[in-house]
Amino acid sequence: MIDSWLSGRTRSSLFIVGVSLVPVVMVVLMVTFLLHQSTGRAVERRIEGFVHGVQTALDGRLNYGLRLAVALAQSYSLQFRRYDEFANEAYAVVEKDADLAWIVVTDLPAEQFVFHTGRPETPAQAIPAGPNAMAQGKVVLASQKPTIFGVRTHGPNISEATVPIRTPISSAPEAGLTLTVMLRAKAMETLFQGIPETWGVAIIDGNGTVATSNQHLLFPVGKSARPETLARLANTCRPDHQHGHTTLGHHLHQIFEGVQYDRSEFVELVSCSQETGWSVVFSVPANEIHAPFRESLPLILAAGLLAMALSVGIARYFGKRLQETQALREARDAAEVANRLKNEFLANMSHELRTPLNAILGHAQLMASEAERTSNQSSEGLTQAHIEQISRSGWHLLELIEQILDFSKIEADMVEINTVPTELSSLISDCVAQLKPNADKKQVSLQVEILGIEQHWVQADPLRVRQILLNLVSNAIKYNHSGGSVRIILTDSERDKVRIAVQDTGRGMTPQQLQQLFQPFVRFVRRGEVIEGTGIGLAISRRLTESMGSKLSVSSKPDVGSEFSFELNRCEAPQADEPAQTALLERSDPVQVSDSTEVPYLIPHRPIKLLYVEDTLTNFEIVRLFLEKEFPLQLIHAADGESGLEIALREQPDLILMDMNLPGLNGIEVKHALSNSPTTAGIPVIALSANAMQVDIDRAHDAGFSGYLTKPFKLPELRETLRSFVSRILEKESFKA
Repeated sequence: MIDSWLSGRTRSSLFIVGVSLVPVVMVVLMVTFLLHQSTGRAVERRIEGFVHGVQTALDGRLNYGLRLAVALAQSYSLQFRRYDEFANEAYAVVEKDADLAWIVVTDLPAEQFVFHTGRPETPAQAIPAGPNAMAQGKVVLASQKPTIFGVRTHGPNISEATVPIRTPISSAPEAGLTLTVMLRAKAMETLFQGIPETWGVAIIDGNGTVATSNQHLLFPVGKSARPETLARLANTCRPDHQHGHTTLGHHLHQIFEGVQYDRSEFVELVSCSQETGWSVVFSVPANEIHAPFRESLPLILAAGLLAMALSVGIARYFGKRLQETQALREARDAAEVANRLKNEFLANMSHELRTPLNAILGHAQLMASEAERTSNQSSEGLTQAHIEQISRSGWHLLELIEQILDFSKIEADMVEINTVPTELSSLISDCVAQLKPNADKKQVSLQVEILGIEQHWVQADPLRVRQILLNLVSNAIKYNHSGGSVRIILTDSERDKVRIAVQDTGRGMTPQQLQQLFQPFVRFVRRGEVIEGTGIGLAISRRLTESMGSKLSVSSKPDVGSEFSFELNRCEAPQADEPAQTALLERSDPVQVSDSTEVPYLIPHRPIKLLYVEDTLTNFEIVRLFLEKEFPLQLIHAADGESGLEIALREQPDLILMDMNLPGLNGIEVKHALSNSPTTAGIPVIALSANAMQVDIDRAHDAGFSGYLTKPFKLPELRETLRSFVSRILEKESFKA
């Protein structure tokens, strides 16, 4: 038993611990790698900063020598060869600037110095010019430009190395006179201040010779670099290579011929000036680049061990919670399945209840229409009152079904809220127009008071606000007395809100009744009193207001009346291109055509064709009987999606009525096929379906349906929808003619 426990629990625990350690180890390794890279890069950026700083200072020093040589060559005394006066100027300059070695004036034809600050005790005529001075002087006279030449060493004392800067004396080019400013190469070592002692730094002239350095054993002054190094320096100084840096090699002994160093690895960086042709070379021990990383490595390892220890503890903790988490996951999955099944049940129940109701109410509407034509007497002997009672009971049953299904969706948190900018004044006017016949029948006055501005724009779902108002105003009428009143008051509230209140002069409610008011299926009906309703309208209204971020409030006094109110967030009126009070696709938004309008339903040479795709024969018969009395159209029937698509492609109808739940291809699939065919893509298709869920309406809208009527449909709505589309078809045909 113990062996079995060890083989099960222990293996599972070890697996969890191992799995938890893998990401921790990977994170530690990744942090180590990134720190290694970042510390090395930081040191490299520091080296680059020193390289460019020394290069900039070197360029400034050499350019200063150029400007000084040009200024002295253009001096008044030298132009007129007054060497005594020029001597005073030259000595004064040399005394002020310790970086200057001496100033020389050379007569190239005579091959001698005319003036030399370095030898004041010797007559100028007795100082012959050396071969370097003669050669460089001829170069300057030929180019007529000041030039910086390579470093010159004077014997074994490297501290006497100088940098000659020569320029022609322009007053008499034919005389062959040049002026030379000799800079001390040793003075350039001041540019190395602040550089670590372990770093080797050298300044190399345009010929590849070391002018000065901070470590003479590494960079001997006067030593020339190898040909490979010179080639790299020349490449760095190309015009398209701006003050760049490049790695010269990994060992210092590769830079100079005949100079031996230890075999420790170095990193060399070079910066070259295109203006002067001089370079700065840095040599840094490679181990210093990653020294900060090595110093922080113990801390990284300690943090990694701590992280692994924590991960083991966390893994053990979550290992104990694994079974609980699995149980919760299974319960959540079961709840999601139940919720999905409930959603499917509601959708199917809505469809199944609406389908027979469509037959009942459709035939009742046809009978009522026929009774009106036969002096209030139908062909079966039913009176108009009986027919109205059937129709009224059917619509009331539909309202009860919709409220129960709506309440079930709210309880399952499946209520759909679509908030858009909504104008309340027109919405309230529509509600009043719909409920005014009920108020007149009860002899209750219905009033609207809009205080403040004429239009009140709020961010809300217009369909849900309409549903709330219809419920509140309908209750205010039903529970009122003859001669009473109902007022709908629209006012601006504080905090950028708009307040909607429904006041009545009805029977009112006691405090005990107010406590039970919003409970489902609770109704306050007196004995012997018959008032239609389900008792869930206020519960639905309260949940809908909460879904829009509001709260339904109530105040009431017995025998005085009640007031229901809620607030909505105010918003700005939308621009012309923004959606406002978006009408969900419940109908085709038909053009209003009065009953007296005569519409010629015959296109020249052929009648208008209407294809109705419907699998339930009863629903088709209702539409057929209705069209026979209202619209002399050529009606074509298809019992399923495949035959409907085939007939549409063959007959090319002008208008299509489409059921959504069809055997074989459903309505959405048929519409996609019609849209993909060039011959049927432009035919308007109106959905006529018992699917009343908003998701079904949105799906039809996205598929390209021109309108959507829900079953049971009202014949006046179907009449106005068909008239609208027929008018558009006739108008289109008239343009073609």
